[in-house]
Amino acid sequence: MLSNSKKLTVCVLLFLFILFALMVPTTMASYSSGEVRIAADKCAHYLQHYHQAEKMKEFIGWTPVALRSVDQDFMNSRWQGETAISRLELDMKAKTVSDLDITTSLARYIIILKAAGKDPTDYAGQNLLSGLSQSQLPSGKFPDSIKSGGDELVNAHIWSMIALATAGDSQWDRDKAVNWLKLQQHNDGGFHFITGNTDSDVDVSSAAIIALVLSGEKKDSPAVAKAINYLRYEQMPGGGFASWQTENLESAAMVMQALIVAGIDPDSAPWSKNGKKLIDIIMAYQVEDGSFPHIKGGKGNLMSSEQALMALGDYMQGKSVYQRMVQATAPTGFSDVKANDPAYAAVMKLVDRGVMTGYPDKSFRPTAAISRAEFAQALFLAQGGERQPLPGDERFVDIDDSHWARTSIAYCATMKWMQGTDSSHFTPDQKLTGAQLLAVIVKIMGLPVNERQKGEAWYQPYVAAGSNNSLLYPGFKADRNATRGQCAIMLDKVFP
Repeated sequence: MLSNSKKLTVCVLLFLFILFALMVPTTMASYSSGEVRIAADKCAHYLQHYHQAEKMKEFIGWTPVALRSVDQDFMNSRWQGETAISRLELDMKAKTVSDLDITTSLARYIIILKAAGKDPTDYAGQNLLSGLSQSQLPSGKFPDSIKSGGDELVNAHIWSMIALATAGDSQWDRDKAVNWLKLQQHNDGGFHFITGNTDSDVDVSSAAIIALVLSGEKKDSPAVAKAINYLRYEQMPGGGFASWQTENLESAAMVMQALIVAGIDPDSAPWSKNGKKLIDIIMAYQVEDGSFPHIKGGKGNLMSSEQALMALGDYMQGKSVYQRMVQATAPTGFSDVKANDPAYAAVMKLVDRGVMTGYPDKSFRPTAAISRAEFAQALFLAQGGERQPLPGDERFVDIDDSHWARTSIAYCATMKWMQGTDSSHFTPDQKLTGAQLLAVIVKIMGLPVNERQKGEAWYQPYVAAGSNNSLLYPGFKADRNATRGQCAIMLDKVFP
């Protein structure tokens, strides 16, 4: 028999155990891959019936992209996609599509046409890609309106970047576009859809991450990492996300898409709250007819269902639908190097030899400026790339032993191919001009160079030597930054 004191101790321990169990949140089992697939199929079925009832009047939303996300073909006869696309083409030819001058609308048209397997460079007698890329402002921003300009809408810039990257266009300045977007990032890591507004928004910040990654930024780059940290901070105690102070489905879906495009596992611990993963939060919104409402308890609608399906598709595939569309644009090469580009042959040869490489987003960026370090690396690899630094090599105070191009820079400086910007600095990140590039090539080839005449620019004798030997690449400008494509042309001449 237990004594009264022992009975009291047991009761207290039992009470504390029950109290602790009630305080600890019960871990919910996440949905299985099969359950997610069923939810996606139900949502696609809802979209099919919705559009059939509306006779495809609202197909210009995101349905083609949402279907592409779950590997369903919008052009399949059951979706009546061909009918809808043909009607849009006729409307564009008749100039009855009123929102083509709105930048976000033009970007959306480009994205949905790509998702539907159509070519936005030749649609309804127009080159939609060219219209968008050529609208880029000197600052790097894409305007609020194609027709009237404007530099206030961050959202217009973000979706222009996504559209052009997804479609594989190379006629825009990615570096300027990325830099402009980075300047709009707030101290907390977030973004707002209007410049100058210091509040941050989950949806816009998620879209900014997508735009940055598609444009070549990696998940550990400062801008992307800060934006990811902002999203983590904004996650609500229950695991969901809010925009305009209201927890909603679209915000959770956008965060899911942003994490996946950045290569972050949305099931990982930092994104689980009270035993719920982000996929659990999204799935909990679905209602009986397969649709998704904006807020829990609401009625399912088209926009929320499209965004949910995109998130579910990305989750199942483990890769963003935008990234998959980029890969489909150029399955055997780069998305932004076409067969008729002046640098095409040189780029392909140098990439095949390992002299130059592309970027994770399947682009080569032939029109991007090249840095001194990048060019030194390409020079070193082009001549063989099998030499280690020697004790007598040139050294610079801004190139330490851990610098990724240390060997290449030391070799090029010792060979007198490239000099420092002064006696002790190489300035590796400085962009290379056309004149500097040409001077290096002339030196390597050992061409005779006349003495500089009084009043001539330093590079004039090198330009003359290059011109006499047919070395000037298409579009050569001595004072302008040389591009990656132009460097490829020149390296192919020296190291064929």
